[in-house]
Amino acid sequence: MAHSVPQVGRSACMRPSPSTTRSVAAGVASVNNKAPLGYLSTSFGSGRVSAPDADVDVLHLKNLRSFLTPRDSPFVEGDNRGGGFVGDVDKVRLHTVEYESTDSAGSFCSDGVVDGSSQDDSCILLPEWAIRGGPRKTIYYDPKEVCAAVVTCGGLCPGLNDVVQNIVYTLSDYGVPSDNILGIRYGLRGFYDREAKPVTLTPSLVDGIQLKGGTMLGTSRGGSCIQ
Repeated sequence: MAHSVPQVGRSACMRPSPSTTRSVAAGVASVNNKAPLGYLSTSFGSGRVSAPDADVDVLHLKNLRSFLTPRDSPFVEGDNRGGGFVGDVDKVRLHTVEYESTDSAGSFCSDGVVDGSSQDDSCILLPEWAIRGGPRKTIYYDPKEVCAAVVTCGGLCPGLNDVVQNIVYTLSDYGVPSDNILGIRYGLRGFYDREAKPVTLTPSLVDGIQLKGGTMLGTSRGGSCIQ
């Protein structure tokens, strides 16, 4: 279900941990014999599977699917090279830590993000779950018509070149023409600076860049002309 994002003060931003025990009966899991969580009983090691009618708190994700034409992924044959696909309603828990009390380190706003525009350190709460990312059986674009742009913005962090490389490899695997994969130079600056021309990213160009530091595309922080 879609989630409305409440905003609360510091004292309400921590969820103390209840004493919980899980049991599996009649095909659903329960906590301390209270309301069912909506999980199917599955064989050991197969993972936890939600019941079809489970009402859960999920971060709302807008999309354009209703305006696009669905088509099979080019990897349906062979089941994504044996790796399988992600379900459209697979979920990832956003809140992995439960605290003993508000005095526990890290407990403030553990279930949300701090509102930097607020003067009272208010916390914007997030839902319990987010939709899982990953390859789907159904895609909503024709890879041959895609033009993709890759940009790295802000400060440097480890692994940026590895990310750029794998984006290029993945787009190429899907069938996006090499001429249609562009690298935007120097962060947001590359979108408006006429001197910062984009570079065409091909698999051969990005081969080995994961062994180098920084980002092959360059980056910038602040000072962007947005007019």
